[in-house]
Amino acid sequence: MNRSKRWLTILREEILTAITPQEQEQTQRVLEKLLREVEKK
Repeated sequence: MNRSKRWLTILREEILTAITPQEQEQTQRVLEKLLREVEKK
């Protein structure tokens, strides 16, 4: 796993434990999109 993907995974866990379920849903979509972009590189 490259460094940026590992960082994003950690960041995702940090964010998802700190926000409400409604925010989680939206944030999850954004983060998944970011992860896909990172994986393309």
